[in-house]
Amino acid sequence: MKLTLETHFEQLAGHFTSGELHRIAAHFSFPTAVYYQDHMIVMNSAEEMVDAHGKYRQLLQGAGYTHTACDVIAQSLTRGDRKSVWVQWSHYREGGAMLGKSFIRFFVSHVQDQPMNIMLVEYLQLPSPALAEAILPKKKNSVAG
Repeated sequence: MKLTLETHFEQLAGHFTSGELHRIAAHFSFPTAVYYQDHMIVMNSAEEMVDAHGKYRQLLQGAGYTHTACDVIAQSLTRGDRKSVWVQWSHYREGGAMLGKSFIRFFVSHVQDQPMNIMLVEYLQLPSPALAEAILPKKKNSVAG
């Protein structure tokens, strides 16, 4: 089987659907930075990544989540073995109704027919504002003096 980037991301969607979150974490290098707007979360280990995905999945399950599908929207030109990949993740509930979509840019290292290594993640859109509020660190208010 030829391992393309599309195949890798489809496998990640399957692992998220089935709850095999360690298999997702195995595709990341650590520490890994995850960005969304002006937030940055650093995942220092596979266990932190599994925990974050578990919380995310639990929130979706509370809304009737059944599965995730993905589409690779675009890829940058390759520089060495590195490239950017833009992926749309669609989360569904029973009966096929969509819960929400995420648009994410991944910075990866990938050699044809080898496992993909994700080095950095940038969320361009989360499925919902409520999800963003639930998973992002709270901002600290500062008072000018």
